Amino acid sequence: MKETDYSDIKNWGLCGYTSAQNPLVDIFYVHPTTYIFEEYMNGTIRDMDNLRELAEKDRSPANASLDDEKTNHYTDNVCMSVQGALYGQVGRVFAPRYRQTHMRLFYLGFDRPELIAANAIAVADITTAFLHYMKYDNQGRPFILVGHSQGSNMLLHLMQRFFDDPKSGYRELLVAAYLPGFPIQETDFKNIPFMDQPNQTGGYLSWNCYKEGGYPEHFVDYVGKKGQGLNPMTFTQNPDSVTKAHPFKKKVPLTFRYDPPSSLVMVSATGGKEPRRFQGIYNLHPYDISFFKEEIVNNMQLRIQTYQNKRGLPHVE
Repeated sequence: MKETDYSDIKNWGLCGYTSAQNPLVDIFYVHPTTYIFEEYMNGTIRDMDNLRELAEKDRSPANASLDDEKTNHYTDNVCMSVQGALYGQVGRVFAPRYRQTHMRLFYLGFDRPELIAANAIAVADITTAFLHYMKYDNQGRPFILVGHSQGSNMLLHLMQRFFDDPKSGYRELLVAAYLPGFPIQETDFKNIPFMDQPNQTGGYLSWNCYKEGGYPEHFVDYVGKKGQGLNPMTFTQNPDSVTKAHPFKKKVPLTFRYDPPSSLVMVSATGGKEPRRFQGIYNLHPYDISFFKEEIVNNMQLRIQTYQNKRGLPHVE
């Protein structure tokens, strides 16, 4: 398998982008799956709960080409310009393109050999990109790992290999790892803690959103395992509900509740009619980040502050 050349700028979606005036940290960001069904890309299918039939029929190659213009365009418009720009408020963002696994394989089963083989190619790219970043761009700076969905799975593999050893030199620079949209289990790591308090550092956190009134066991059955979770409104596992204005429809507040039995964030519309885009849909996976943009940025700043204080380093401006 040919190794991807990350000295070539075209293999990065973002390479050092920031909107912060004095960024004290870097963000190594791995975007979610954007190599997807045409029907999902163009919006004719919205329901992520019912894609297995389409997955059985699709014959797309297992891994994206780095030169796939349509996928790269979708990645740039949906991920780099939204999630990447969000994290750029906090630090310098390094976001590699990678030979990601096609969406269809995740709907055929997490234990399928073709998915495992495709993921190995994607993981190889993320590993190469991270090592390139550490060698040529990091220069001893603290960093945050951020993923979503497939991106979080990629970082899970990266952390197992390079961070789980207590003697790892990378761990000293890790502020936190945000791994939403993928079920991360306690047994996935031996020495990296799950962070269930908003100011903890050096560990990881994760969450998955599901609509209240649905059948959360369906989500657990689909991915084959229950992950750890918390409520990104508080960055704790407190089960009390928290309400905020809807990020897309301000007149319809949303309530977020951490559900301990499923480890999911249960979401409901309150005080108004349910937004059309949520009607008939229970898996709110696409909104794992967009629901909590302000909270994520503020929490990153808090963890950076804690990290800096522990080491007597300059504070976040």
